[in-house]
Order: sequence, then C-alpha cells, then structure tokens
Amino acid sequence: MAVPTVAWSESLPAGSENVSTGDDRIREMKKQVREIIAVDHEMTSTQTASTGGEHKKVTLQDTTDLGTGATGKCFVGAQGAEGSAELTFTDEDDNDVVLTVGGAIAVLGTQAWRTGDYLFSAAGATPTGWTDKSTTKANMFIRVAATASETAATFPTMAHVHDLNSHTHTGPSHNHELIVNVTSGGRSSLETVDGGDAASTAYSNAAGTGASGAASGNTASTGTTVQYIAMNLYYKD
Repeated sequence: MAVPTVAWSESLPAGSENVSTGDDRIREMKKQVREIIAVDHEMTSTQTASTGGEHKKVTLQDTTDLGTGATGKCFVGAQGAEGSAELTFTDEDDNDVVLTVGGAIAVLGTQAWRTGDYLFSAAGATPTGWTDKSTTKANMFIRVAATASETAATFPTMAHVHDLNSHTHTGPSHNHELIVNVTSGGRSSLETVDGGDAASTAYSNAAGTGASGAASGNTASTGTTVQYIAMNLYYKD
C-alpha cells in the first residue's frame, strides 16, 4: 500500500483552488501525516491512548554507506556492506561495527557463532541452539594445536634423555652420627649409626618411626592446593 494513500504534494492546494475545498485539504493533510507517522508509531485517526506516538518498530532502509562519522556524531542503520542489510553502528572515527549477520548477533568480528564453536558458561542452562557437552568432556584439558579437533585425544609423549658424564664417588670410611629427638614413637638418645660410604645406605628421622636402616629414606610430604572454577561447556549446533 502506498503511504500516504493520497500522494503528498507541497504544491497543493493551488492558489486558484476554490476556498470551499479548504476543509477537504485540511482533512487530507491530517490523514497524510498520520499514515506516514503510523509506519513506525502508534497513531490512529482518533488517537487518545496514552501510548499514542510510541514506537511500534524502527524501520531502517538499506544503504551502502550510513555516512562519514564526525566528531560528536555516530550513526546506527541498515548497511549492506556484508551482502545484505545488517544492523551497523558507525562511530565518530568512521569505523563501521556490524552488529548482526545472517539472522544472528555478530559475536566473532562480522560473524555469528558457527557450528562447532564452544561456549563456557556458569549459568547452568543450555542456551537455545547449543548442546551441553559438560558430561562427555568432563575433567578434560584444553590443548592449543595447529589443527583443531572436537574429538578427545591424549597428550603426546615427551621423550627426553639425560646426558651426564659417568663418575664415581670415593672417600674414606666414616660413621654417620644421627641425633634423634624425643618424639612420638622415636628414640630419645644420641647414637652413632654405622653407614660407611655405601651409596645405597639411607636413614630416616621421620617422626613416629625412629631411626631405620637402608630401606628408609629421609621422607617428606608436601601438598599443593589447586583452585579452579567449574564451568558448563556447550557446543554450537
């Protein structure tokens, strides 16, 4: 339908037109204005609602270039630079930011999410158009590789060689003097333990076991607390 129904003309009414048609021209202009405004706004022929004049939608005509950005001026419109009219923002430095592409929000530069993309989230609900992979990918690491793959794989073996010169430890025979403190299960004495210079001889002063022979080493236990966040993993369908 043509908008307005009666074509808008600033040459009417003509100066020669009969004054008796003036009321017709006034009503005609009111209708023309209403029909144009009503394209995007709420406006009826007997408008009295509190919502009158409010936007119902915003119609943006496709253009190849919204214009050149200037200091203090930005533009939002439908620009066809991506092959079809997409919502585009142009900043004052004349940079075009494409906001939509192919019926979706442009999240990857000028692209939307692609099939095969992954999304981490702690929201706990699977977004529309995605598949929850949290169970099948639980407790797996992410590895950066030259070729991406959705299939689980194992880390490559890190082969290495320790290259050391052969050598021998020599020295005179000697005694190892070990002082054992009074602890739960230990022995409260100063004693001399013969160890000589045998390389395989080791002793333990671990609390609760006392001094022991070659089968024990000087043992210690350390732990590291690793903190992490638990996320759900979703796959774009």
